[in-house]
Amino acid sequence: MVMQVLVVALSLSASAAQAAQTAVAAPPSHDRAFWRAIVTADFAVPSGATAPVLAAELDRMLGDADPELRDAFAGTILPEWIRTGTLDADALRPRIRTWIANLSADVQQVGTDRTLRRSFSALMLAAVVNRDNAEPLLTPDEFAAIRDAAIGYLNAEQDVRGFDDRLGWIHSAAHTADVLRALNRSRRLAPTDPPKILDAVGRKLRTAPAVFTFGEDERFARAIAMLLIRDDFNLDAFRTWVADLAAPAAGPPTVAGLRAGQNVKNMLAKLGVLLARQPTLPPAAATARDLVLAAVRF
Repeated sequence: MVMQVLVVALSLSASAAQAAQTAVAAPPSHDRAFWRAIVTADFAVPSGATAPVLAAELDRMLGDADPELRDAFAGTILPEWIRTGTLDADALRPRIRTWIANLSADVQQVGTDRTLRRSFSALMLAAVVNRDNAEPLLTPDEFAAIRDAAIGYLNAEQDVRGFDDRLGWIHSAAHTADVLRALNRSRRLAPTDPPKILDAVGRKLRTAPAVFTFGEDERFARAIAMLLIRDDFNLDAFRTWVADLAAPAAGPPTVAGLRAGQNVKNMLAKLGVLLARQPTLPPAAATARDLVLAAVRF
């Protein structure tokens, strides 16, 4: 089954990447006033237009260096149309394939504008999984492809800029955490998936080339919190993960080690606060909360 999913994902990625490259080159058909009017009108599709055609145009904006086109328009309208069903399954499927392919496109390029398309494609996939959580949308293979692509992207992406004065929000780590949060809420999540997700988050916290300062630690904490309240939550595996994550670094201090320690502490502190604020928790989640709070060192 795993091999089948990989074959499907790879075959989809090649065609989707080619389509995405062609789409990026196409100029936008509508001006800013058109898109502002859609936002002002509670995201209603204008008379004479269709959501799938407009979605293809918005999709091209996901990698635009202009923060209004990318964030205020594409990054806002598309998730709303996904959430409300304005974009039906037939309209979404080609977009999903493109967004999955985008996660691995030019991932070796760090610090360039190409990060934007990867990051905002992750945000779109989070909206897709949230839609599937509300009502069935994805096939098992599509869910698996999103899950594997999100974990792979979290491991591969090294551009962790949060906000830039020129570009606005970049937020690759936060947007990937949003996908993981949606996946962790899913009825489709298999018992073998949470350990992979926890390992990927822990690796990101330890190896990120910067201390997260734009809310990424909270987004990761919210993603992990979703695992703790699941009926199939594995407390023993989580206990081991927290202990390994919070273990002091061996040897003398290094910049990389101190950075990793700060990211881990910040995330665990946010997770502990999130759980402590809940009036009631399942017994296993309450024990997990205590483990997290005990692991935070101040």
